[in-house]
Amino acid sequence: MTTLDEIADMARRVNEKYCQRHGITPDADWYVLKLQEETGEAAAAHLAALGRHRRSGDTDAVGQELADVICFALLIAGEHGVDIEAAIHKKWAVHDESPKPPGTPGTSL
Repeated sequence: MTTLDEIADMARRVNEKYCQRHGITPDADWYVLKLQEETGEAAAAHLAALGRHRRSGDTDAVGQELADVICFALLIAGEHGVDIEAAIHKKWAVHDESPKPPGTPGTSL
């Protein structure tokens, strides 16, 4: 299974090629603006999958656009030196009430 770190490394490599090809010098603002753009595209794909958009019926696009959102979020995390796995556990896992194997640290609400 691919880890978030491996996906982040791939996203960095792909982003570097994209920026070189299109003459873009990315900065922190560029990553955030691209995330915003991709979030809008994911919303449009969601609406299309539900038949509520001019591109109605395109269900594959939802996954493609969500992949873009995740990759740009990982790129932003890298720009800020954020350990995204640790951040996810700190923000989300503490509220996970699913059964945990004995000896696993974690609390619930």
